[in-house]
Amino acid sequence: MVSGSKSKEYSFLEALGIQRGDVVCFSGAGGKTSLMFRLAGEAREQNLKVLVTTSTKILVPDVDQYDALDLSGKLFSPASVVAPGIYVGGKPTPVAGKMTGVAVDLLSCKRKLYDLLLIEADGSATKPLKGWNSTEPVIPDFATKTIGILDIQTIGSNICEALVHRLEIFCELTGCTVGEPVSI
Repeated sequence: MVSGSKSKEYSFLEALGIQRGDVVCFSGAGGKTSLMFRLAGEAREQNLKVLVTTSTKILVPDVDQYDALDLSGKLFSPASVVAPGIYVGGKPTPVAGKMTGVAVDLLSCKRKLYDLLLIEADGSATKPLKGWNSTEPVIPDFATKTIGILDIQTIGSNICEALVHRLEIFCELTGCTVGEPVSI
């Protein structure tokens, strides 16, 4: 860097090429929800209306992570999505503290209310790696970007049940064995 020049700080939105109008799905393990809410916060700082939801199931976020929460399954009325902010929408599940997404056709109809949609497209039971079953990830056909996430900190760790969601499927997909170290 030349003396006296300023370096530009890039946001995650810029680094990932995410723009107004995008529908971004997150798949993988070890950081999907954190990245999704980091991006939502950056978008809110840019005065965007952001819908955060899931196409499967996620934990209901903490109250300090959003500006409005709608678990009615209706994804907010047009009159309630007027200000920039983070809108979290879905439906409650029988498991306390969890939510599920809404029907894809409803999501498609309501997406024009928001400047940006962020969708967690699969779960990993809070483990840093996972084996995908045949129904995952659940990505709507109108998604514009998909971001795959793997926890780099797992490299060198031994493959085991505590590290991998659906260990048997993971081993089948990767050809690895239990106890073997994770490698690139």
